[in-house]
Parts: sequence; C-alpha cells; structure tokens
Amino acid sequence: METNNNFLLELTADPVLIGKWTFYPDILQLECGEKQVKLEPRAACLLFHLSKNAGTPVSRDKLIAKVWPNMVVGDEVLTGAINKLRKAFGDDSHHPSVIETIPKIGYRLIADVEFISRENLDQRIEPILADMPATLTSKRWRLLAIISFLLLLLALMFALLWQPTGYNQDELATPVSDSTLSEKPSIAVLPFTNMSSDKEQDFFVDGLTEDLITDISKISGLFVIARNSVFTYKGESVNVEEVAEELGVRYVLEGSVRRAGGLIRINAQLTDTATGKHLWAERYDRKLEGVFSIQDEITASIVHALEVRLKSQEKEGLVDNAGIDFDAYELFLQGQVNFRSRDKAGVSESINLYREAIRIDPGFSRAYGAIAVSMVLQYIRGWTESPKETLNMALEMAQKGVSSNSSIPQVYWSLGFVHLFRKELEAAVIAAKKSIEISPNYADGYGLLALIYNHQGNAGGAIESINRGMDLNPYYTFDYPYNLGRAQYLAGKYEDAIDSLNQALEKNQSGVNPRVFLIASYVRLGLIDDAEWEVEQLRMQSPEITISHLRRTSVQTVELMDQLALELRQAGLPE
Repeated sequence: METNNNFLLELTADPVLIGKWTFYPDILQLECGEKQVKLEPRAACLLFHLSKNAGTPVSRDKLIAKVWPNMVVGDEVLTGAINKLRKAFGDDSHHPSVIETIPKIGYRLIADVEFISRENLDQRIEPILADMPATLTSKRWRLLAIISFLLLLLALMFALLWQPTGYNQDELATPVSDSTLSEKPSIAVLPFTNMSSDKEQDFFVDGLTEDLITDISKISGLFVIARNSVFTYKGESVNVEEVAEELGVRYVLEGSVRRAGGLIRINAQLTDTATGKHLWAERYDRKLEGVFSIQDEITASIVHALEVRLKSQEKEGLVDNAGIDFDAYELFLQGQVNFRSRDKAGVSESINLYREAIRIDPGFSRAYGAIAVSMVLQYIRGWTESPKETLNMALEMAQKGVSSNSSIPQVYWSLGFVHLFRKELEAAVIAAKKSIEISPNYADGYGLLALIYNHQGNAGGAIESINRGMDLNPYYTFDYPYNLGRAQYLAGKYEDAIDSLNQALEKNQSGVNPRVFLIASYVRLGLIDDAEWEVEQLRMQSPEITISHLRRTSVQTVELMDQLALELRQAGLPE
C-alpha cells in the first residue's frame, strides 16, 4: 500500500490565480476573499496539473498517471476528485466556468490561469498597503487587499470573457435517463395546487397528493414516480411534456384543490404527453369528509383511462381510506409537517399530533406507524432518557399499525424500520418486503430493504433494491447513493463505491455514514492519504466519532463491523 506523498513533490510554493480564486499548492488551499477551502492532497495535485495545462484538454490517463503514479485505479477515482474540485469552486458540470469535461478524452481547465511568485504578488499590492491605515495591515487584511487587487485586475482584463454561473448546490440528482424498465404505463403525479385563500392549507393539499401517489403506487401494472421526485416541481409553472421527459414517464396527473368552509373542490386531469391529449379530466365538489372517496375515484379513473388490469388484492387495497375520521386525518398531516423538521421539538410535537389523531380515530394505522418512526428517530439522535423503553414502545406502535390495517405499505415500512434498529434483521427484511409486495412502486420500501441488506452483508440484494428505488425516485436524496456505495464496498467494487459515496456527500455534507465507508473504500485501494484526509474531515465535523462509538451504535453484523474497524484504524480514526 502507498503511504507516502511523493506525488506532491511537483507542487510549487508559488500561488496560482484561477479565475477569482487563489490556489496555494504548498498548503493545499483555495482562497477567495474570506473564503478558504482546504483541498485533499490528490485533489490539489490534480488541480495543479490542470492549471499547468490550462486551456488544453488533458487525457484521463495522463491525469491518473500524474496524480496516482505507479497505482492501478479506475476512472471513478478521477471522477470523484474532479467532483470535489467542482464543489470547492462552486462549479456546475453542466455549465462550467472552471473545469470542463471533454467527452471520451478528459478534462480542461477553462478559467483564466496565471502562475505568480509570492514576491511579485506582494509587490503588486504594496501601493495599496501603503495607503491603508496601520490597523489594516494585519495578516487578515493584507490577504483581503491582495485578493481585492487581483479581483479588480482580473475584472478589467477578462471582463469580456468572465461569465458567472450562478450555480447553487442543491440536493437534486441528475434524473435516471431510462427509468421505465418495462412496458408498463408510466405516470407522475405532480403536486396539486392550493387554490384556497388560506395558504396554511398547503399541508392538506400536499397530503392529498401524497395519498394519491400512495394509492396509485399499489398498482403493479403501473410505473409510478416517487413523492420526493415529483415534489421538486412544487410551486413551479411547468410544461408537462418537459416534466415527463425529465422523469422518464408518459402520463402526468395534475390537479388543484380549493377548500372553503366545510366544502372542497378538486380538479384533476390526466395528460398523455406523447400526444398532448387529455385522457381524462374531472371536477369534484364535495363536503370535506368526502375527500377520501374523491381519492378513490381519481385512482379508479386513472386505472380505467390507462386500461390497467388490477389483481384481486389490488382492488381491495384501493379503498383503505374509507373509514378514516377527517379530523384525525388533518392532525396526522400536521404531524407529518412537524416530523419533516427532523429537530427535537418538531419530532416531539409530531408524536403529540399523531397521538391526538389516534385518540379521535383509534383505528388510524398510519398514525401508529408514524409514532413508531418518530420514536426510532428519538432513539437514534439521543433525544430520550430511556432508549430501550423507547424502542420497545416503537415496536408496540408499529405492530398496532399493522394490526389496524395490514394493506398499507407505510405501516410495514415503519415495522421494518423499528426491527432494523432493534437489530432484528430477519424480521426487518420480512416487513420491508411486505411493504413492497403491497406497493410494487414504493421507492422508500426498496431503499429500506437495501439498507437492511447492507447491514446483513448482502451486497447483491442491496444493489438490486437501491437501483430499483432510484428508478422510481430519479431525484433521489443522499441516502440512495449512500446505500449504493455501501453495497459496492461490500461487493469489492471500491472505485464504484468511492464515486457513489462522493455523490452522497455532495448531497449531504454532514452525513457521517457515507464518509465512514468512503474512508474504508480508500483504504481498500491503498489510497491511505485520501483516507486520512477524510478522517480529518470526519473528526472536524463530528469529534465524537471514534471506532468505539461506531461499534456501539452499529446495527450491522459483528463480522462486518470488525472488518470496517480494521480499515478505519489504518486510516487513523481513534479507538
């Protein structure tokens, strides 16, 4: 294994001006104004070699030879390093201003580059420093003066060339290009529009949309895009044809909701984006209590319009909402809003609202399941003084949810989630599989199953499950590439794992688990310096993380934890 940093010997001590940034190779740092970004060693080496060839495409093979000399690594490792540089610069791979991808060749640094000695850099700003008050000639202000002068100079020199990207990092993934893996009719239910004068009713309209997605997802003859992906379009004026292309579906359901007093009006229409025709449209005017029958009627209309043949159990499962008390339902939806805050107060309040919903409607199965999930989160975050009792109560709530209504996928998901953190992995698998059996389009069900398989060491099952979940949820959150990367690590596909885990960290920089398995993957490839750098990042982010802490909180098998601990120890994570 390589344990030295000989690949850094070519780096100079002189700074490099890259666009509006100053790159200091010797200290592995980028600076722009007061912003400082510490680069890991190989990312800094990669940037240096791109800078030396600024404006010229550099092949992937040449970059790998320079940055990973005398080592056998794949393209995924280089891609991961490029992604880290883009993140450091705030660069957009689709509209780059710093690093451009040259298909089938490599990369090119397209920002303006100038190598300059530290002496010349100081000389350039001496006149500015001389005119400044003595109190401003501290190291901090000296640096600001240097940067300000250089920015002004570059602005004058390259005004015609410079075009800021306006890129803003977010959690959206590039949609999977071919999400429809079968000939099933594919559909996306866009968030219904709240037409009420009271915008506080958004929670109700969102809940109605989610319930429609849940109902349609139970139909095995359809391919249904998950809630997380379609809600990225909430509040936007969209072109349904473009949405369909982005999500990989043919049919799009749109709608609006107007609530006034005890009455509700719902408009809905189904569009075939291949022809631009409306296959079906309807307006429903009912009392509020009739919202559940409207949901059932819309689902039935979609099934009829798309000529989908239902299985006998699917016919029975499409009328689950019939007996729910409307007041209890509203409390449940309010609880969902509080839970999504994921903070201590919000989760605690969500439990109170779910309990009140159950007081009104003792048979409300989803409220039991929601309490169970909230309690597990309290256990995970350390928000309970009695962890064991909290997990026991969570199991009791999840079991009550299943016994109240065994045809709802979310309650089985809740049960599987509880079993997972009770380290009852076989029971967790059974519950997760049941949620998917009820709802073949349940993306979160596949995600949970992949997580459980990872804890068991079943890499093949985890990869298959998470890929299916990603197909159904093309705008997936960080936990999807995390689970994929973890499974790839288990399967010995370390370069693939590094790529996936870096994607997860791009979506959630505070994620501990993706970084843990990224460290282990680097160690497996002998990239000890990269692993050590990631350990530093992990310790800065979460000082409490040690091998003992991870072992204490681990749900995976003892054998898997022992192997992981060995790799983390090699990277320098404290015991």
